[in-house]
Amino acid sequence: MTLTVAENIVLGDLPTSGPVVRWRSIRQTARDALHTLGLEIDVDAVAGDLTVAEQTMVEVACSPGAAARTVARSRSPAGRSGAAASTGRWRAACAA
Repeated sequence: MTLTVAENIVLGDLPTSGPVVRWRSIRQTARDALHTLGLEIDVDAVAGDLTVAEQTMVEVACSPGAAARTVARSRSPAGRSGAAASTGRWRAACAA
């Protein structure tokens, strides 16, 4: 079974109306979580088809508070460049 980015982000907390899953709500929740972190990832993409970096960003979006604190603690502020520079963006987005 393959899961989309949206399904990964809301896994364990699927919005439902009775026995019906509210897919529109799932996609919007996922878009909001990614947008909060400044990420542009297609929520309908199969998560396994993403690059390792994109998969990591989706994991951060799954739990922005806890994951962002972990990422922020694991990076030193000195010498950031490229992907490491985005850590500051994650930290700022989750602190808001």
